[in-house]
Amino acid sequence: MVIDLHSTTSIKGSAPLASDRITINVLDGTSTAIANFSTMTVSTRGEWSVTLDLQSLSPDKSQTYSLVATYTRDYDDTGSPPSSLEITNVRLGRTFHCSGQSNMEVPLVTTGKGVCGSDPHTAFLNNTSVRLLRVGDTSIEYDQMVVNGANLTTERIAWVVGGSNTLFFSCLCFAFAQTIHAADPTTPIGVVDTSESSTSIACFSRGQAQCANGATVDESGCLYVGGQPDSWGVELGVQQRLSAVEDLGLSAFLWYQGTADARGLDTNIARYGCHMRALAERFAVPFFYVDPLRNVKRG
Repeated sequence: MVIDLHSTTSIKGSAPLASDRITINVLDGTSTAIANFSTMTVSTRGEWSVTLDLQSLSPDKSQTYSLVATYTRDYDDTGSPPSSLEITNVRLGRTFHCSGQSNMEVPLVTTGKGVCGSDPHTAFLNNTSVRLLRVGDTSIEYDQMVVNGANLTTERIAWVVGGSNTLFFSCLCFAFAQTIHAADPTTPIGVVDTSESSTSIACFSRGQAQCANGATVDESGCLYVGGQPDSWGVELGVQQRLSAVEDLGLSAFLWYQGTADARGLDTNIARYGCHMRALAERFAVPFFYVDPLRNVKRG
């Protein structure tokens, strides 16, 4: 994984008791802690959250690091040592979130579909300074009608450097990562892809949005595949994708508009704009919007 050095990242988990302490150490290659963070605010349901803020550090970005989460009971008369969990091969740099509809979802290397498939820059997949995280369908067998929460297993949302798990990663997001890394080769880059084709903007903005004039717009669930009602649970799946990365520290959010919503009627322009604004404000980071289909009907 890549932790963004220009924002904060929340690490969440569960513990047996509300009085337990969670400490997270960031270790360098010599197992020396360069930072540590802790919380005593474990909820009564056993949930905890620790915020990592590395913005004041100047770490060696060429190194790999480890995150060690240690769980200590506030009262323990058993003499047992604290429990810990370690995440290795962590890079410190910049992380970007890519999302959108079909134009963003076009896969990296898929026979007959991946526009990056024959491009020489696919060799860049083996660059260990660039990490990819596809949250959603990860192979051509899992098309866009199969995006519900059952597919978001640990294996399917794991960070990867390259290999078969990247086949369904966004070609555009990958090219964006390559461009950013080429401009600053010393900084590790992480890119997260949550795109889903043929979906309306309401699928991503939680179906309700507040407009600048104070009005509220809504839809009867998100629209899918040519404006048809969402009968596959797509909105639930998309929202679970976004929730999985919502607390991840980000440098920016890149949205690439697809054909869904792109030619909205005049009566829908305001609604579209409100939903897009709600999505941008939800992540509260620089939001880059690309619409290759813009015309006089766009909002």
